[in-house]
Amino acid sequence: MTDTPRKPLFVGKDDPDRDVWIIHGKRYDLRPYLDRHPGGIPALEMARGRDCTELFESYHSQSDMPGRMLKQFLIPDAPVSEEPSFYEWEHTPFLDALKERSRAYFEGLGGGMRAHKAPPQAIALHALWLLLTALSFAAWALGHWWALVTLPLFYWVGPSNLMHSGSHFALSVHPRWNRFWSYVGSAMISIFTWERQHNIGHHVSTNLEGKDPDLNHFQHPYAPMPGFRTHIRQPWLRKYRWWSIAAPAQSWMTTFGPSILNEPEYAIDGYMARTVPLRFPSRWRFVRHVLGRLVLVGICVVYPILAFDGFQAAAFAFLPLGFHGLLYFCFSQVSHINAECFVDADIESGERRIEWAELQVRTCKDYEQHSRFWSIFSIGLNLQVVHHLFPQVDPWHYIALSDIVAKTCAEFGIPYKPNKRWTDSMRELWEHLRSLNEPTPANVAHEAGSFMLPRGGHLKTTNLTSEAKVDAPAQSPAAPTEL
Repeated sequence: MTDTPRKPLFVGKDDPDRDVWIIHGKRYDLRPYLDRHPGGIPALEMARGRDCTELFESYHSQSDMPGRMLKQFLIPDAPVSEEPSFYEWEHTPFLDALKERSRAYFEGLGGGMRAHKAPPQAIALHALWLLLTALSFAAWALGHWWALVTLPLFYWVGPSNLMHSGSHFALSVHPRWNRFWSYVGSAMISIFTWERQHNIGHHVSTNLEGKDPDLNHFQHPYAPMPGFRTHIRQPWLRKYRWWSIAAPAQSWMTTFGPSILNEPEYAIDGYMARTVPLRFPSRWRFVRHVLGRLVLVGICVVYPILAFDGFQAAAFAFLPLGFHGLLYFCFSQVSHINAECFVDADIESGERRIEWAELQVRTCKDYEQHSRFWSIFSIGLNLQVVHHLFPQVDPWHYIALSDIVAKTCAEFGIPYKPNKRWTDSMRELWEHLRSLNEPTPANVAHEAGSFMLPRGGHLKTTNLTSEAKVDAPAQSPAAPTEL
């Protein structure tokens, strides 16, 4: 991890990559295709001005047509990147096998783009959860105490689910519907922030320290609050010895933090946890972003404070967001934060290249593989491996695809060992946090400070290939992720 200079918050008109999409080192101008893109304009805008190789490959696993169409948009005489890719893209037998077998499965469902989107039974469930969410919201606004439980619960399985699937273009073949339902669930996090933190940061560089924003959400090196580390390379602070108190407390902030509290910090830094540049395309887009967060604060926090008195005002302002955060934490972090989900040092440093698809399997852990109940209750996060390999596929298909993934992993010698129960995954999460945060000699050897470090200072980060320490910038709190 190296020092990261602050990026401009807005994309400048003189930015040489403003109208460029970089795929496999080649530069393309996709502006003429924006209005014709089947996934919609937002999908291309998200990848604009950056290397989007992994996004291109993962979102087009069900068709070879996009690859054939790219040639007509190649920028003539544009320089081709000579820098080797972090992943192995020249020879991808594992990914190719997954593509072939998943396509065969969807051909059996009728084929075409609709086959891997939400089926009627999933749409019916979405409608039910939306109705129950609306009723719970009305009860919350009227001051009914039971709504403190039902509102976050139904918002989780309803709008949050729609936001997650819609932002991955998995709900519908109609881009506007995907976008609309993404915004319906955006109380969980701003869509603009989510795309940079989740689609770009987390899905491209899963569990890679210094690249995946999700790993930095709970450290809080600059904040006067308890925290804990999730990766062995992260420096140890003396306050982490209270991790067993910090973990339950921070789980309640998993929604409130990235949705509201952390937004000013992201804007000041210009980065999502100093890993993914925010880069608003225009000042108007930034204004829309800020206004959206202010409306959320007005509804979720200001309204109950004005409408109710004393303890009820505080409870109705903060408990729904807290309970939703607890659900978010318990169904997302268990899929990545355990000892088995971190790759060897030579892979993480780039010394040994593996397929992007293989990294997704190695850095995710599924649970309750064949349970429809857990698939619904966790909004598909119980099959995180499948989701990372096929992000544009609706979660209803994950159970069937998990068998395809298991068979293919076995053939290629890639470990795929889902936990039988969700409680097993929670236990592994807890054990991993204990090993990284208890004041053991190994952890204390990487001590960087006590409770809080000066803003803008440097942390000592353990080198990937030795026990030496190297200077690297501290990581800011980021949105959690998985969804």
